[in-house]
Amino acid sequence: MHQLLYFVHVAGSASFAAAARELEVDPSTVRLAVNELEQLVGLQLFDRSPQRIALTPPGRLMLPLAQRILYLAGVIGTAGAP
Repeated sequence: MHQLLYFVHVAGSASFAAAARELEVDPSTVRLAVNELEQLVGLQLFDRSPQRIALTPPGRLMLPLAQRILYLAGVIGTAGAP
């Protein structure tokens, strides 16, 4: 699940470093999680260049799905709370 969270943050900030700051983790942790997600789904989700990163077409399709999954996970998690 953390891979989806990191993916959403990177997509929102267009930066691994900015996402890492938001999440209070090391940038290499964010990069690794996004790489793991890309391997898991078998798609490149970001175009990477030294100057910027941008979502690929599959990444743009995956973003709202990832956001929805994270939302639902939060709803399910709070439903069981006393």
